[in-house]
Amino acid sequence: AAIGDDMLIFEPLKAPMRRLGIEARRTGVTSMAGAVSLDDEGRLDDIEPRLAALEAQARRTGYAVGVGVAIPTTVEGVSAWIADLESRGFELAPLDPSVMAAAQAKRSRDVAADQAGPARANGPT
Repeated sequence: AAIGDDMLIFEPLKAPMRRLGIEARRTGVTSMAGAVSLDDEGRLDDIEPRLAALEAQARRTGYAVGVGVAIPTTVEGVSAWIADLESRGFELAPLDPSVMAAAQAKRSRDVAADQAGPARANGPT
């Protein structure tokens, strides 16, 4: 296995330490920074809007990471959210190097396709 195949650098910071991400990319290690904090306040009412923000980020980027503490309110809120996750078009996946690399590659392809513009049909119009 190549360096980085089984490693993931994750910085759960709002202002990521750029140097760590740069070094990870330089050495071939999958890296990502930033996450949606689900339970800074520890109140159930605060978790639902943060889960909505997590979904919005996933729609924009192809993936999102939520970070929370295993306290009763977080467990309750996230459990209810997970119950119908697939019906909203999402999949829960582990924070795993291969999963993150695939998500980042998909996002890169989507961005490249968007920049290329709409596909044109060949032939007369």
